[in-house]
Amino acid sequence: MHRTVPARSSRPLSGTGAQVGQEIVATAASVCSLPLRVGEIVLGTRTHPRPSVLGQVEGETARPVVLVHGFAASAACWFALRRALHAEGRIVASFDYWPWAPSVRDLADRLVATVENLLAVSGADKVHLVGHSLGGVVVAQALTGDRLAGCVDRVVTLGSPFGGTLWAGVLPVVPIVWALRPGSPLLRRLAAAPPPDDVRWLAFASTADRIVSPDRAVPFNRDVRRVTIEGAGHSGLLLAPDVIAQIVAETEFGGPSRTAGRSRTARCG
Repeated sequence: MHRTVPARSSRPLSGTGAQVGQEIVATAASVCSLPLRVGEIVLGTRTHPRPSVLGQVEGETARPVVLVHGFAASAACWFALRRALHAEGRIVASFDYWPWAPSVRDLADRLVATVENLLAVSGADKVHLVGHSLGGVVVAQALTGDRLAGCVDRVVTLGSPFGGTLWAGVLPVVPIVWALRPGSPLLRRLAAAPPPDDVRWLAFASTADRIVSPDRAVPFNRDVRRVTIEGAGHSGLLLAPDVIAQIVAETEFGGPSRTAGRSRTARCG
């Protein structure tokens, strides 16, 4: 299923290398430099949850939403989506990591542990995973091997380079960047991996994205709904009101595309 909609937040880019570089810097520096709100749950490799903070999510019925940012960014990238989710009373956790993490596999292992811990503390049966750019690839890796079987309801990815990005060759030489080159061993393994059971996947792409083109922003070998946005650049996907509104709706407990009558009690594998 595929549809194209205009984005109400327009941040088009030209195709020059200099401007693509500026887009990457903007994602890491300007869009992602705002402070986190007090009480925000931040999980991952930079900071660790305080028991008092995690204790606040106990007793909630809505499924937690775990946000995974892209390369060289931070949890602050999600300020617009996080604000919208909080306004609906959602549990929101941000998975944070340094850009020089050793590998996508290492980040995925830590994300799996994060989800397991969050479910144990919150009492929820499943989580929703939302990943931007590299974050979506980390999510896809975490879902391989049935490690999160029965523990994930909805996956949403925004401009994630499942088909690779040609700009991986000009970014800083670190393992997680080289893994995003078209045809890399990691991306080939993800394309060949069996799709996770009972996981609904929504992939956003943008015609104005000069870092990850729409044809490369959809995971292979998965039943995915794709929405193509017009006018929002790579980092603009994080701010587009239509994108944010749809993510809020799609991750709602018992949301519009929830499969009726299904119940899973399996623990994370």
